[in-house]
Amino acid sequence: MSSRKKRSHYCSNHPEIKTRMQCTKCGKWICSECALTYQSNHYCIKTCIPSEILTVSQMLSTVGKEEKKSDKKFWPVITWAALTFALFSIVFGVWTLKQIYHIENENRILQKNRNILISNLQKNNLEIKKLENIVKNDNPDTILKLQKNKPKNSKPAVSKPDKPDNNPKIPYTFNNGTAGKRLVSLTFDGGYIANAATDILDTLLSRNVKASMFVTGHFIRRYPEIIDRIVLDGHDLGNHTMTHPHLTTYAQTRTQTTLQQITSELLKTELRSAEKLLYEKTGHKFSPLWRAPYGEYNNSICSWAQEHGYVHIGWRQGRTWTQGLDCNDWVPDKNTPGFKTPSEVMDKILNLAETKPYGINGGIILLHLGTARKNKQDQVHRILGTLIDSIRTRNYTFVPVSEMLKESGVDLALLSPGINLSESESNKKSAIEHKNDES
Repeated sequence: MSSRKKRSHYCSNHPEIKTRMQCTKCGKWICSECALTYQSNHYCIKTCIPSEILTVSQMLSTVGKEEKKSDKKFWPVITWAALTFALFSIVFGVWTLKQIYHIENENRILQKNRNILISNLQKNNLEIKKLENIVKNDNPDTILKLQKNKPKNSKPAVSKPDKPDNNPKIPYTFNNGTAGKRLVSLTFDGGYIANAATDILDTLLSRNVKASMFVTGHFIRRYPEIIDRIVLDGHDLGNHTMTHPHLTTYAQTRTQTTLQQITSELLKTELRSAEKLLYEKTGHKFSPLWRAPYGEYNNSICSWAQEHGYVHIGWRQGRTWTQGLDCNDWVPDKNTPGFKTPSEVMDKILNLAETKPYGINGGIILLHLGTARKNKQDQVHRILGTLIDSIRTRNYTFVPVSEMLKESGVDLALLSPGINLSESESNKKSAIEHKNDES
């Protein structure tokens, strides 16, 4: 049999192109350029495309257009963000450059000042060395030259020391006793209120402890019966000034610089007025002990007080609250800085008592005869009995400050004598009687 040749077909639109595809709808032969294939069927791309294919293609073209539109919407946002970032980078860069310039300028100024200071110090050192050589060599020619250059009418400069020590055996302030003996002193300040005084005195009496109390003129005027009991129970009675004034700038500057208005005479008036009021109200006299209000004192102030017959009594100080013996019972409430609970006070003192090698030997503890704390659980004086018992179990002995001074080698008899109120009163009476006799 002879093989039958397949007939060749050409595209109806492009006669030169052979094709094997035939439009399903119209039957024309079409090439790949003129055909659209859908579900294995071929259609003329211009005339015979079914309606469902047109719908899908329209949808696709619509989506494409929307995507192009959305792309167009984002372009301004992207551009704005890029411009903002570029502007921020420029501003930040300029600011950084300015800061670097200022820092470099400050460093230059500091270096310049440092060089000037070093130069001045070197000059001063040279002058000091020259003076040392003059003193060592004791060169008479040099001395004569200095005397010739001296003005004729000039007076020799008199150096005035701040304040000479009134007695080298008595310290300006007594803040801690001898570390060689296991002695402790309890001290209480009475300023304006005495709502804890009775409880404190009862506790001390029940444990046979003698303490030291420092009271103001206001306290004396308001609570003379408490003063009587303090003296009757055998406690030291110290002067806390008449009006409890600030003496230094500590409250403003944290430095113990004497205030301008504070003088030796003013301090004398404060101490003497309290003495006089005490004698008039109770007939008692102070021990030669005083304590500055608010813990504000310095060597000059303490020296003035020694001239008037008093030695200053402080308390053990520390770099931190946990190292000192201030009980902070004067802090009124938990919202005030420095507030400490009774248990915190107890733990601090007992920890110090066990610290080696000296513990609280010679320690002076600061407390108060009144409290502003309304909550009884926060009142420090309520743990006083437990505190005394706990300290005693650690082999410490409680003594008043007057005895602590003796045990530490301080002789109060060396102080300048204060006024004798009883003698002054009797002198006044005798003078009046003498006048009456003459008349």
